[in-house]
Amino acid sequence: MGQVDLHMHTRHSDGQATAEELLNAAKEHGLEAIAITDHDTTAGSKEARELAPQYGVELIPAIELTCYWEGYSGHGGGPDIDLLGYFIDLDSPLLTEIEERLREHARDRANTCCEILKRLGYEISLDDVLTSNENYPAVLAFLDAFVRLDLASAEEAAPIIEQAYYSSGRSRLSIQNAIKLVHELGGVAVLAHPTIVHRDMDGEPLSERGLIELKQVGLDGIEIYHHRLRSQHRQYFRMLAQMAKLAISGGSDEHRKPGRLQRFASQPVTTEILEELRSRRPVS
Repeated sequence: MGQVDLHMHTRHSDGQATAEELLNAAKEHGLEAIAITDHDTTAGSKEARELAPQYGVELIPAIELTCYWEGYSGHGGGPDIDLLGYFIDLDSPLLTEIEERLREHARDRANTCCEILKRLGYEISLDDVLTSNENYPAVLAFLDAFVRLDLASAEEAAPIIEQAYYSSGRSRLSIQNAIKLVHELGGVAVLAHPTIVHRDMDGEPLSERGLIELKQVGLDGIEIYHHRLRSQHRQYFRMLAQMAKLAISGGSDEHRKPGRLQRFASQPVTTEILEELRSRRPVS
């Protein structure tokens, strides 16, 4: 069995590498396939699609959609929960339309976050954040802007920014509609890094009841090979995946640039796992 990496980011969202640099890293690591899963955009996948044959690496067309799930929390205790979409149609007009809406909303949300931070005494503007990252003005872009503007150290800024950002609103895309969208694009819907997901009413970690709820609206798989999941988490979610008849997936969630790719190709994700995901594609 060959090795693959199905979760990574480029400069088109909050990563530091180009698509070509990730393809080159994949070749150097002997990977058979990768998926570039930029947040709310397929620009990285589209760029890599043209280059992948030169590197002898299969490019799985993919995206990571920022969603909300009523009754559940995700990143930082806020509303953001991520859904990975694999084998999607990169040329779909529907995808283009959705990406534009998500891009517009991301800027609106970043602007709201700036207003929250100003009320806390930090003078930061949307332009400051966009200077750090015009493609994805989210937590990492705010952190970079804080340090660049000497508003606080990265260590001091992180909790302030997370609290402000995750209280600045939520995605316009519910996880149920995101699953439906991935299927309309011909893809396979996989819940990313499930250990961040908790039920609001009692803080319960994601359990069988939650996965069954998503399975009933079409969820195809769950990511169990990820640096956020320790061995006991992997065993737990593998058991839940088997019970719910969900595929499993995984990847490095690499965000850094060449020379600092510490996570790249670090997860035991095989071509066998990839083929099981591929088999879950909707029948046209």
